Amino acid sequence: MKDSRTEFRIIDAWGSWRPSGNYNYIAKTVIDGCTYELYDIIHDQYGCFDGSYGNEYHEIISLRTSSQTVCNKGMHLNNTININEHFKAWEEAGFELGIVDRIMLSVDGYRSGGNLSVNYLYMSEELPEIDTSQIKQHIEYLNEKAKFSYDRYSLDSGDIKEGLLDGETAFVSNQVVIRYVDELEDYISGFLNEKAAKDFAADYAEDFFDENVLLLNTFHDSYNGHISDYKLNKLYYSDGRLNVLFTSFIGVYSQPNGLDILKIELPRRDYVGKDVVWERAEELEPHIKRVTVIDEATEELVDIPDNTQFSELFSDYLEEPFEYCEGNNPYYLDYALSYSPELSLNPGYLPDGYVLSLDNPRDCRHYPNGSEDIIFRVNKITNGDINEDGVCNIADIVVFQKWLLSSKNAYLMNWKAADLYTDNKLDIFDLCLMRKKLLELDNDLEINDDNKIGFIE
Repeated sequence: MKDSRTEFRIIDAWGSWRPSGNYNYIAKTVIDGCTYELYDIIHDQYGCFDGSYGNEYHEIISLRTSSQTVCNKGMHLNNTININEHFKAWEEAGFELGIVDRIMLSVDGYRSGGNLSVNYLYMSEELPEIDTSQIKQHIEYLNEKAKFSYDRYSLDSGDIKEGLLDGETAFVSNQVVIRYVDELEDYISGFLNEKAAKDFAADYAEDFFDENVLLLNTFHDSYNGHISDYKLNKLYYSDGRLNVLFTSFIGVYSQPNGLDILKIELPRRDYVGKDVVWERAEELEPHIKRVTVIDEATEELVDIPDNTQFSELFSDYLEEPFEYCEGNNPYYLDYALSYSPELSLNPGYLPDGYVLSLDNPRDCRHYPNGSEDIIFRVNKITNGDINEDGVCNIADIVVFQKWLLSSKNAYLMNWKAADLYTDNKLDIFDLCLMRKKLLELDNDLEINDDNKIGFIE
């Protein structure tokens, strides 16, 4: 950009790369069917495009997260990048835009090498100049005028209304704008008991609402008490609504699980009666490993048996160089090492029916503050589905029989699916159980004693 200490990047192919530097996750958007995460990366002591030199330099990134085709020849990408739509997304996220200087297609190789083949590239349309000075000034003004804080109530305190947080999905975050004391008392009494509600309202006298409004968001910690702090990132108007972007910080030490009430005090003259949308980003505290085991098909967490020790599930990691470990999928580990120890999963301790994914078993995301997200993907197998076609049928029995007879052309794509006897061995007992299972699934199927398979006429 001209006259701007900002560079904008649209990254459509990135392999295992993630943003580096002092970065902030801002928002998520969908452009032309592709999902992008927007990041603001702040660099220190960088030169600018006009030849000047400053103390701070921003790199705004649209990072594509939707799937990219990878084959044995590398990554194949076929996409139309609509620059104008990205500028709209950046503007809505509150970024200062400036005037376009040049647009490039580039490939960065980070500790790697390879080749780029461009089969087709077409660029068209010139963007008009965009005056965003008023938008920038208003964002800065709102952030300066807004006062952000939060109150925390645990289940043990007795302040939360009885039955409000029963069950994992009983509570839904509730957002509201309070303009009068009576509104505040009515609202807060829906969450807190009488004494706690009066104490909360006592902080806001009638004269407070003469000149201010109060934005509230009642937030239940879905991380089982691991949220340690909150921060307000940006407050701005866009598309007829007031956007509140905030970050919750995830720590290793859990606190009593309960209810957090996020508060923003805003001058009444700066609130124009628009809809309010709260958007949350999360950030791990420094030097924390968060380890999760998810079902690749559903993207849901897998229930690990409560009696499974961390050192058993991750048996390659016996030295335990962590100061603290807590949780049960996700696991939160505190470590103060200058390097990141390798961590692998022992599939023998997974719940019955689960095996590590063959395509993408492990993903590790490193963050600038030294924290990491380690994600293990597993699949639930169908007993007897040796060839991994989704069902247990005659084809599985045929290949298993051949394998037991040491046939050269018999290959078990998933030997674990054949271990119906669950003794980590494959033998005639597993074959008998598979035959029995198949007979139960199909009453028209006949398996004779001589191992010949046919149908009943």
